[in-house]
Amino acid sequence: MNIRFTLLFISQIIFLCVLPAQNVRVVTQNNLTIGRIEPGEAINISPANSQAAKFMITAEKSGTYSILFTLPSFLLSLSGNAELPVHYDGSSAMYSTTPYSATGTFFDPRQNLILYLKEGTPLYLWLGIQSHPAKFQQAGNYAANITLSVQLQKY
Repeated sequence: MNIRFTLLFISQIIFLCVLPAQNVRVVTQNNLTIGRIEPGEAINISPANSQAAKFMITAEKSGTYSILFTLPSFLLSLSGNAELPVHYDGSSAMYSTTPYSATGTFFDPRQNLILYLKEGTPLYLWLGIQSHPAKFQQAGNYAANITLSVQLQKY
């Protein structure tokens, strides 16, 4: 049982494309918004920030699930002629069984997260992002794809 999403960053919003899967439901509760990129202005959206992406995962069957983000290492300007490096670390994502980030546990979204999900009990994920645009970085809107995969490992 596998679910995959493709998220498209446009520095104003993320679009989420859901690919069908069985026994897992994922709802985007908040899109990641980073605003217009300006040269030399750092971007540091923590997963607890209201700009962070928020997802709710609900399994129809209890079991151990693999949750994996495929993350870009850079965003591409919408004009296609500039790249913006982005970073993630052990404080870039959180998960919780409550809808409140204050109760969340940090995890590194670059690593496979293995969790036991109880049937019908939601799991909430938050995803932030970091970047340090250079002083010569082209200002504007940038985009990239993110994939979120949720796969049942065992009952």
